[in-house]
Amino acid sequence: MNKLSYLVYTTAITALLACGNEKTAEQQKVATMEDQPKQIAEGVEELTIEESQAYTLKGQEIAQQTFKALSGSLKKAMSDGGVTNAVKFCNVNESIIVDSLEKHYDVSIKRTSHKLRNEKNKPNASEQEMIDYYLNTSKITEDLFPEVKRNTDNTVSFYSPIHLQPLCVTCHGTVGKTVSESDYKSILALYPNDKAVDFDIDEFRGIWSITFK
Repeated sequence: MNKLSYLVYTTAITALLACGNEKTAEQQKVATMEDQPKQIAEGVEELTIEESQAYTLKGQEIAQQTFKALSGSLKKAMSDGGVTNAVKFCNVNESIIVDSLEKHYDVSIKRTSHKLRNEKNKPNASEQEMIDYYLNTSKITEDLFPEVKRNTDNTVSFYSPIHLQPLCVTCHGTVGKTVSESDYKSILALYPNDKAVDFDIDEFRGIWSITFK
């Protein structure tokens, strides 16, 4: 991430969330190293400051609204029938909820991770690059900022880190502790190749990947 992009994202997210401690000089040095996401392809025009700010703010809005819709429905499903019911609800209804928001905003919305539950959410090359970047950065600092970039097909993608929320530990925490053995059997019945466990609260869980058409 170049210095201009860093200023754009830091300014936008500070205004939105009023968060973040100042980085140390060493952390800022790391932010310019080669482990950053690759820069835009040759011949593809960089986003302007104004465009970057606008896409960052809109991406945050869409991610927040999607999380609100999904978490609200999940809480209700869990209160109606516990984790087993919530997992079944997600398996059937998550894509329906996301599809409706995609149509409303005219974007594609995806949540993906280095530890998948639903294999349909497998990251593409650009998403994997962002996941690796956030994983490496989270080892140095807790301050993970959204990124926006223009793609070679002239679409724009917004990426934002996801951290595990307290509600989520009953499905994504440690099996035998925060995730009961019986509940995990229900999860494996629907997602036999599940890898999305052993997370702690506030740990980096994955990313939002939102592409503006």
